[in-house]
Amino acid sequence: MAIFENAGGCIPNYLYSASSKKSLIQKGMASPASANGAASKNFVIPAPSEPPKPKIEMYSAAFYAASAFSGGLSTGITHSAVTPIDVVKCNMQD
Repeated sequence: MAIFENAGGCIPNYLYSASSKKSLIQKGMASPASANGAASKNFVIPAPSEPPKPKIEMYSAAFYAASAFSGGLSTGITHSAVTPIDVVKCNMQD
């Protein structure tokens, strides 16, 4: 098993391969050994199931509305934090 499938990749493929996760669990590498040195019982905790999120089609009116809302929200928060600092800095220059 090659760690990097292509030469340009920085993320090892074994992190995302289902078969390698299974082999790591079977080898006992996925869970630490217990205090007395014996290997602890291996188990996998499944991810919680989430309801499916509604899909927004790219370049639709809903896509642009969601982008404008998220951009406005993040910009508003940033400017609300930075503007008072800038006012204080400008007042100190007088």
